[in-house]
Amino acid sequence: MKFVEDERGGRPAFEHPDQFIALALLKEAFGTPCDQSANGLLQCFWTVLSADENSAYDYPRADDLNRAISFICSW
Repeated sequence: MKFVEDERGGRPAFEHPDQFIALALLKEAFGTPCDQSANGLLQCFWTVLSADENSAYDYPRADDLNRAISFICSW
C-alpha cells in the first residue's frame, strides 16, 4: 500500500500496476472474498495507526500500514 497526495487530494492506493489484481491479492491474504471486508480492515488499520506527521492527510506511514497487513496475514 502507498498513499498518493496530488491535486485530487490524498488517497490510499495499491503499489501494483493493476489495482484489481492488487485488491484480489489483498482479499486472499485477509481470507475474505468480500471487497467491503478487505476495505473495512484497511480502514481499521488507518484508524489505529498513528498519522504520518509529514503528510497533510491523516494517513499512517505506508510502511506501518504494510507491516500491520503482513502481521494479520501471517496468522
